[in-house]
Amino acid sequence: MKVSFSDFPTASPSGPAGDIMEERMDADADTNLIASELMAVQGILMCVLRRVAAIDQNLASAIESGLDDATNLAEEMKVALGEEATSGEAVEALRTIERLRAGILGANPGGTD
Repeated sequence: MKVSFSDFPTASPSGPAGDIMEERMDADADTNLIASELMAVQGILMCVLRRVAAIDQNLASAIESGLDDATNLAEEMKVALGEEATSGEAVEALRTIERLRAGILGANPGGTD
């Protein structure tokens, strides 16, 4: 069975112009929802890993190594994307990793605060 876009009902009775506005509003709502969910996941990750790092120095070192790996991966992605990285996703990924690192390991990674 072939399905087309016109098979799906639209909530706007005002026609095509209303449909476009609703799609934009839905996209904004979706973007806000994704941003909220991402913030929650980052918060959970940071708090859980902070507690794990506090248990044992070996665990803290493993977490720090994992963050180093994530930084290296983001840097490799930035280089691989080259000129195509116009929106700065790799740069923002690096910033996010460093914010998580500071939140998890504190101001003095590899040692005590």
